[in-house]
Amino acid sequence: MSVKPFTVSHGGVRIKVRVLPTIKDVHRAYQSCPGGRARGGLHVPAFFLETKNGKHTGTVFLPLDGRLAELVPHEVSHAVIHARGGVLPRDDEEYCTTVGILCARIINKIEAANAR
Repeated sequence: MSVKPFTVSHGGVRIKVRVLPTIKDVHRAYQSCPGGRARGGLHVPAFFLETKNGKHTGTVFLPLDGRLAELVPHEVSHAVIHARGGVLPRDDEEYCTTVGILCARIINKIEAANAR
């Protein structure tokens, strides 16, 4: 099953999402990115790639066969931290709300695509 690339946004953060069939596919995509290298021989199960064009904060790459409940929040956190230029303790509620909403939207779209 494949999932078409899609975009989610909330609170000024706009993330493109690419869901690839397997962790191996995500790892290959990571290795083909500028600066993408194997990490100690381990497969990279998911990653965030920032964008310079300003239309999106960046792209999150996820494997359909991966641990999405773990990987989605991890990669969305990278995206939101990047979009905000860091997160100070006084901003953690807004940060956590943005991460939670974006994660829910990503997981809902992946589940809807798989239900077809």
